[in-house]
Amino acid sequence: AEHRAMLDDYIARTKDDYRSLKVDADPRCRNHTPGYPNHKGPGVREILKRK
Repeated sequence: AEHRAMLDDYIARTKDDYRSLKVDADPRCRNHTPGYPNHKGPGVREILKRK
């Protein structure tokens, strides 16, 4: 709760609300249940290297 309050204070002071940004995530990186053991296929590093 303390860190959430600190973040909210920072956002109010700086007008830098990252939460309003559009999420730009490759769908290949978000197609499994959370957790490393559930991951299949290339990781983000491998995908970004190819670009």
